[in-house]
Amino acid sequence: MLSDHYKILLKNVAVNTGIGIHDHERQGPQKLLATVELTVPLETIGRARSIHDTVDYDPIRAHIVNWASQPHAELLEDLLWELVGVCFADPKVEHVSASVRKPDIFPETEEAGVVMNVRRATWQKMNAS
Repeated sequence: MLSDHYKILLKNVAVNTGIGIHDHERQGPQKLLATVELTVPLETIGRARSIHDTVDYDPIRAHIVNWASQPHAELLEDLLWELVGVCFADPKVEHVSASVRKPDIFPETEEAGVVMNVRRATWQKMNAS
């Protein structure tokens, strides 16, 4: 059943960072695109009148941009896992849909990447162990 909610969106935040398992991917940074969609129950926010009433997406954007200064990561999944954790740092967020994609990895492919859709309760269970 669909509840009343807000969707908060950061779409295609671009960053160049070291990512990948193959030798050619270790030669230099690659462009990544990250998208985050946060679901917040409408009754949690109501009619937002200030940033304190809603979810501030700037810390999420800053986390993504900071990947440029991080050591080389092998898997997009690692970056995605961290990103989802940052999204759930705000207790108002009930669901996260996030993706991390490589737009320039294959000449015949628009992009390759990973996507996670997860509810807070599931995320908490997964991180409890």
